[in-house]
Amino acid sequence: MKKIGENQTNQNQIKKEKKGVGKKLISIGILLIVIAIVATTLLLQQNRQMQNISPELARAMTYEQFLDGDEEVEGTNGSVKFRAFFLR
Repeated sequence: MKKIGENQTNQNQIKKEKKGVGKKLISIGILLIVIAIVATTLLLQQNRQMQNISPELARAMTYEQFLDGDEEVEGTNGSVKFRAFFLR
């Protein structure tokens, strides 16, 4: 049979453990909120930079990538190669 003092000590230990778990959960929650705020700020900042580009540059960003083999002009048997791009 347990003594009354031992039972109360066990209850106090359980309460302390519950408080510790609660503090850990709150700390993790705050950390996640801070990470979310930082990520949102970075994404908004990048979005603002993209909005400030000129319409010409925005249009040029939609062009297909120039790959090896694209420089050959059809019907020239490889004697004419196209290696230029135009900005305007």
